[in-house]
Amino acid sequence: MGDCEREQRRLMSLWEDVQNEELDEISSDEGEIDHLSESDHNSETEQEISDEENDTENDVEGVFYTGKDDVTKWFKHPPRPNVRRFQFLLCCLRFDNYETRQERVALDKLAPIRTIFDAFVTKCRQAYSPSMYLRVYMKSKPAKYGIKIWVLADSETSYCKNLQVYLGKVGNAPERDQGRRVVLDLVSVLNPGHGITMDNFFTSLELAEELVDKKLTLCGTLRRNKAYIPADFLPSRNRPIYSSIFGFQSEVSMVSYVPKVNRAVILLSTEHRDMGISQETHKKPDVIMHYNATKGAVDTLDKMVAEYSCNRQSKRWPAVMFMNLIDIAAVNAFVLWQNLNPEWNASYLDKRRLFLLELAKELVGPHIRNRVGDPAIYCRLTKMTRNNINSVLETISLNKDETQESEIRPNEEQPKSGRRCYGCPRSKDKKVKTTCAQCKRNVCPLHSKTVTLCKDCEN
Repeated sequence: MGDCEREQRRLMSLWEDVQNEELDEISSDEGEIDHLSESDHNSETEQEISDEENDTENDVEGVFYTGKDDVTKWFKHPPRPNVRRFQFLLCCLRFDNYETRQERVALDKLAPIRTIFDAFVTKCRQAYSPSMYLRVYMKSKPAKYGIKIWVLADSETSYCKNLQVYLGKVGNAPERDQGRRVVLDLVSVLNPGHGITMDNFFTSLELAEELVDKKLTLCGTLRRNKAYIPADFLPSRNRPIYSSIFGFQSEVSMVSYVPKVNRAVILLSTEHRDMGISQETHKKPDVIMHYNATKGAVDTLDKMVAEYSCNRQSKRWPAVMFMNLIDIAAVNAFVLWQNLNPEWNASYLDKRRLFLLELAKELVGPHIRNRVGDPAIYCRLTKMTRNNINSVLETISLNKDETQESEIRPNEEQPKSGRRCYGCPRSKDKKVKTTCAQCKRNVCPLHSKTVTLCKDCEN
C-alpha cells in the first residue's frame, strides 16, 4: 500500500469517528428534550438546589444540578467542544499535492508549504511601507531544534516586511558569507533611503559597501575576528572605561567603545560621519545610541507572536509553519489597522487583544452563517450547538435582515428575555423565550406544535 492510500484511509477512519460522535450527541440531546415538561421553566436557583444536593449526591455527583421536578438538569460547566472534529480538521490540513510532493522536495526543501509561504511574503511586501530603519536578526532560542527564519522587520512598528526560511546546507557544504547573502536577499524589496540595523552575524565591511551602492545605510556590531579591525580597537586593560576610538573610510565609519574593563564593543556604520558622543555619564557614541534605539524590532515581533498565538502541537512542520504565518499575519494586520485608524481605542492599553477578538469574529462570522443557512448541516446540529451559534452571531452584531434570514428558526429559543405565554392563564405567570414563527408572540410547548418540513419544502 502506498503512502498516499494509507493517509487517505487514516483520514477516512477519523472522519467516521467524528460522524459517529455527532450522531451520539444528537441522539442524547433529543432524549433530553423528550423528557422536558412545563415545570422546566420554574426550576430552582443554584442556591436552592445546593440545599438539596445531599439527597441526590449519588446521582449528580458534581456534574449537574437538578430542578424541583427531578428531571430538568443544569450542567455546572459549559459544553465541551468537539475535540475529535478539531483533530480531524488539523490532520486534514495540507498545503500541496501529496502525490507529487516527493518530486518537488528533491528540488525545493520548502515544497510542502512553498505556495502559501510565497503568497504570504508577497502580501507583506505590498501592504506596508516601513519606516527608515529595519532590523535583520537571528534570535538565539533556548530550544536546540526548530525552523530558522530570517526576518526583515520595521524598527518602529515591528511589521514583518520580508521572510526567508533557512533550508540547510547546499551539497553538504557550509555556505560562505551567508549573513551577507541573507541581508541582500531581504533588503531587495526596499526602496533607497532606508537604514538597516543588524547584529554581528551579518555585519561586514563588504556588505556595508554593497548597501551603499544600493543607497541603503548600515549600522551593526562587529565580531572581533575580522581582519580589517585595527589592533587599537580590540579589548585592552590599558584602555580607560567609557572611552571611544573612531576610524573612518570614504563611506564607512568604525567605533570601539569600552563599557567595562577589558571589554570593547565594535560597531560599523555608513550613516554616521562624525565623532559624536553622548553627554550622559556613560559617554556612549552616537552610533551606539542609534543602534540601541533601532535594534529590537524582531525581538518585539517574536514577543507579540508568542503572547497571542494560535499555534497547536503538531508533528508536521508545514502545519507548524502555517500557524506561525497566521500569527505574523495577525501582527501585520494590527499594524496596518493602527496606521489607518490611529484614534481607535486610543486610551486602551491592550488594544491588540481587542483587535484580535474582533478579527476572529469577522473571520468566523461568514463560516457560521453558511453552516446555519445550509439545511443539510443545520438539521444535524444539536440544540446546544444551535443556541451557541445564535449567541455568537449576536456578538458579531449582524444586521437585522441577516439575523432573521440565517439564525432565526421556527420554535427556537431566541436570545431576548423570557415573556409570558399568550395562551396560558395569567395566574400561572409562565415565562418562555420561544416565539411563533409568524406573529412573533411568546408561546409555550403546550400551545404550539413542531412543524416538520422536507428539504425541498423548506427551500
